[in-house]
Amino acid sequence: MFQLQLLLLSYVSQPIASNSKVLISGLAVTWAARKTWTPEQLLLKYGTTPFSICQRSAKKLSMNFKVYVSYMQEQHAAIFALMVTRVN
Repeated sequence: MFQLQLLLLSYVSQPIASNSKVLISGLAVTWAARKTWTPEQLLLKYGTTPFSICQRSAKKLSMNFKVYVSYMQEQHAAIFALMVTRVN
């Protein structure tokens, strides 16, 4: 953590060009939510909660959180299957 603080201090102490991009990694490694915000635990607490997502159009899709997580898991499995098929 001390190294990260030094890195941040050295970065912010120098003039920054406008629109410069910064990538800071490792900040959430010890964040407690990484262990408590699993899909399973979030489903137990928020499964029936209404959830809206926006596609690229102005139309919003509404569903509960459980349906959204199921959809995301299916999409992930389909993408993974496609990648495996292309490798083989």
